[in-house]
Order: sequence, then structure tokens, then C-alpha cells
Amino acid sequence: MLSLRLQQTELTAGEWLSGTVSWMGQKSPQEIHLTIAWRTEGRGTVDTAKLHEMSLASGDNFRYRILPTGPYSYDGQLIRVIWEVSAVAQMGGFLSKSPKEVKVFRVVPR
Repeated sequence: MLSLRLQQTELTAGEWLSGTVSWMGQKSPQEIHLTIAWRTEGRGTVDTAKLHEMSLASGDNFRYRILPTGPYSYDGQLIRVIWEVSAVAQMGGFLSKSPKEVKVFRVVPR
């Protein structure tokens, strides 16, 4: 089982996002791939941006500075801006499932 833990779920732009990924199971993954991104939902054109990607091992901590150049989290009637961290366990093998966990966090102005 893949576990993704964030130290905080609301950040001020410019702060550090940090957390831990871990795996509990009989067969260990080859690696855990972590992605930090934001995306929009709602009316109009969908926009996405992957800001950072890294490979980790079980039990590793991660840390990434959320620069104040990206959009702030927003939850309106017509559009939403969603920030998220996703972790995917790369199990290896052609038919192996790759367990995934996603955590949403908020980025707010200073």
C-alpha cells in the first residue's frame, strides 16, 4: 500500500511543501514517482502545469518550494484552481498495476 503524507495542506506562496512517501507491502516498488502540479477545472479551457517531478524510495522525505509565480488556489462557481501532489509506485513488470495516491493542497497569497 502506498502512503503519501503532507506536513501541511495550506501554504502561503513562497513556502516549502514537504512530506513523506512510504510503501507497505510484500513486494517493494522499483521506485516511487512524485509529481507536484496544478490544474484547472470548470468552464473554458483546462490548463495544467507540472512543476516538479522526482523519484523516491519508500520512507523518503520530499521538499519543494512553491514559488509565488504560479496561480493561487481558487474554488469558484465557474472555475477551480487545484494544486496536488501525486505519488505512483512503479512496480515493474509488464502487467503490474502501479498504485497511485493523490493529495490536494491549497496555495494562498501572502
